[in-house]
Amino acid sequence: MSVAPTASSPSRIPIRPSAVADDPRTEPGAVEAEWLEADGRGGYACLTTSWTPRRRYHGLLVAVPDGTVKRHLFLAGLLDRVITPVGETTLTRLRREGDPPVPDASWLGDVDDVPWHRARLDVEGARLVREVLMPAGRRAVLVRYRVASEAPVELVLEPLLACREADALTRENLELDPRVERRTDGIACRPYTSLPALCFRLGGGTWSFEADPLWYRGIEYQEELLRGYDGHEDQFTPGWFALRVPRGGSIVVGVDIGHDAYDPVAAWDEATTARRKSARRAMGSPQLRRHLEVAADAYLATTPGGRTGVVAGYPWFQEWGRDTCIS
Repeated sequence: MSVAPTASSPSRIPIRPSAVADDPRTEPGAVEAEWLEADGRGGYACLTTSWTPRRRYHGLLVAVPDGTVKRHLFLAGLLDRVITPVGETTLTRLRREGDPPVPDASWLGDVDDVPWHRARLDVEGARLVREVLMPAGRRAVLVRYRVASEAPVELVLEPLLACREADALTRENLELDPRVERRTDGIACRPYTSLPALCFRLGGGTWSFEADPLWYRGIEYQEELLRGYDGHEDQFTPGWFALRVPRGGSIVVGVDIGHDAYDPVAAWDEATTARRKSARRAMGSPQLRRHLEVAADAYLATTPGGRTGVVAGYPWFQEWGRDTCIS
């Protein structure tokens, strides 16, 4: 099997309701929106509001590695579970063939998309805010969990790795290297030598990592099946993080492609400050115009040569003059 399967200033924007609402297998009236973060280099993070992936293009870190112009899906998602003194709640769920069409997301509260993705999570015994932001000009994503209630919480995060071209699919294989390099601020892994290492860094709380390599088989992408494409693949996890977040506190998980060491909390503060400044420029505009002005920045991307280009659309297109001008 091929190691890297071959397929036949940034902003947060909502894309559109998922077409899952048109599926006759779906519960009546069920619509789940998709959201987007862009990194200003042609990469993005994009998932549904519940984080259940429905497209092969969905993921938390899709980036363009050096030496290629093709987007690659590195971090497909984080399977997250919240543990409080009174109960346990599984947040992100994967859809498998034969599963109910709409996963339980009763814990999902208000969702805001500007100036970055934020969602309130009302779990048994606690309230959290889960936020996602991509720093400008870096192939990285920052995920913050903030406790908005009095009780401390424990989190279990299980990263799902695809490490493939964004429009491809992958299967369990023996060429993947399951080893993990432990570091003082996180871990690093390089599943395939043809792609750069993926680094996880954590800051703001106490954490530990337990190596437990395994494959999740038969993940189903409902949107792909509706479009008539293959909609099943396998994804790998190197293990899981156990995190403890104090009451009123937060923890930031930074994931990047082979970047130098950095403090994820400081990176979060820097990125959010820059994003707020960008959003304030549109504060005096009507709400629709404000969203459009903030969203337009997501389509500007700097090429490796330093030129500014316009992305024709997400998640499929990159620079494409005809479609850019039409839009």
